[in-house]
Amino acid sequence: MNRATTPDITIESFEAGTIDPQHFDHEAHVYLAWLYLEQSPVFDAVWRYSDGLRRLTRQLGVPGKYHETITLGWLFLIASRRRAANRPGWRASPICQ
Repeated sequence: MNRATTPDITIESFEAGTIDPQHFDHEAHVYLAWLYLEQSPVFDAVWRYSDGLRRLTRQLGVPGKYHETITLGWLFLIASRRRAANRPGWRASPICQ
């Protein structure tokens, strides 16, 4: 994912399954998790993100790539970093840097 194209990654495109898997790298995964955590309480965000990721991996024919423990661990870590940073916006986030 190129940081200049970050706005192209949206919750809506993820949930609709229209994200280009070629551009859905680690940074895009983290950014999407950050978006969910920005919009929803942590447990809602975790449920929605993990559900969307399971659905996307099934759609792409690689359901084995989804790992529940790793997904939940990363989401809670990102939530913790967001809370500790107390700075608005993805660009200001220590996660992005």
